Amino acid sequence: MLFFRFSLFIGSILCCVLIGTACRDSTPVQRQYTEYVLAAPPPPEDPGHDHPHDGMMDASLAPVVTSPPDQGEAPFVFETPEPWRALPASGMRMATLLIDHEGMDPLECTLTVLGPESAGLEGNLVRWMGQLDIDPPRGDAFQRYMDDLERMEGKDGLQWTLVDFAPLVKQDDGLNMMVGITQQGARVLFVRLLGPKNIVEGERDRFRQLLFSIRPS
Repeated sequence: MLFFRFSLFIGSILCCVLIGTACRDSTPVQRQYTEYVLAAPPPPEDPGHDHPHDGMMDASLAPVVTSPPDQGEAPFVFETPEPWRALPASGMRMATLLIDHEGMDPLECTLTVLGPESAGLEGNLVRWMGQLDIDPPRGDAFQRYMDDLERMEGKDGLQWTLVDFAPLVKQDDGLNMMVGITQQGARVLFVRLLGPKNIVEGERDRFRQLLFSIRPS
């Protein structure tokens, strides 16, 4: 009986020694992971065709560009009112006239020839009113406004529509615009003067003089 108890005691000691040795010899194992990112495969290339909308902006933001008709020489001739100064043609402009006033940059009166698709009066009026920060008349009032615009006959039977936004510009130094519009065949001529209301009004007679001097070349 004594021998059996002694054997159990020796066995317990040996178990403790073995466990302690195993604990000292064990070292932590560092685990490494590789991260994989899954991505959709690129679309197949089509070397023969470009996407129809590549490089295009939103249609609602795209500017409306109207090209002038092909012309070898200026389709209209005019006389420059004194003391205005005429600059040569540039781009879509048939001419640019400078109007000097002391203490400010010269005003510009531009003569631009475009195609027949640019002749819509209502659309042009709304666009110009937007540039002048004018709220367009609503409903029937807008039609009455267009009906009341001045019409006159110029040289060689040219029919002019004259637009002057002065009655709609509240402040004397607010931005105003006068526009003369005439059409001959596929050519639409816009004569436009933009500047402070009081200055533009002072150039009204010369502006009308310019319109009456214009004739087909």
